[in-house]
Amino acid sequence: MPDTFVVPFISILGVLISVIASVSVARYQNKSALEKIKKELEQQYAKSLFEQRVKIYPKLFEMLSGYGKTIAYKKNNLENLRKFRDGLDEWNSANAIFFTEATARLSGKFRGYLSNLLTNDNSTISDNEWEAVRTIIRAFENSIRAEIGVIDMPPVGTAKELDKMYEFIDIRRTGTSRENKEKIN
Repeated sequence: MPDTFVVPFISILGVLISVIASVSVARYQNKSALEKIKKELEQQYAKSLFEQRVKIYPKLFEMLSGYGKTIAYKKNNLENLRKFRDGLDEWNSANAIFFTEATARLSGKFRGYLSNLLTNDNSTISDNEWEAVRTIIRAFENSIRAEIGVIDMPPVGTAKELDKMYEFIDIRRTGTSRENKEKIN
């Protein structure tokens, strides 16, 4: 092959290799930059969602906890159950969009259960049903606490001697200690 063809051919080949390499590097850099931006957006979304949950969930927790105490103190009746259910429905309409799928399902099933209790021509609700409502409330409370990360979060410090305080309270409430209960069982 004459030199007049080889030199231009090598030059063109060198330029093509440079162009291909430049395009490949640019594509890789763009892809990496887009992945980084996508990850940053996902993190910002998760942070915003978390902040919104922290802002609105305390009101729901207050409703749930308050009605759980109403049942525990035997102040429950159909009228305040209806008000409780209506409050949950109102809160749900405004805020359930922030639930995880699992909590949304629990919320829907619970509100449906409450509606059944209130619409099945019940003039009274059995103690077992009231205890079931209270049990579901505890599960619902735990679910929303888990969504904002407080249910399994270890404390910053340690409260010393809590076991002794638990024992003290048990003795005051029941007249027996945990050790005595374990000996009986």
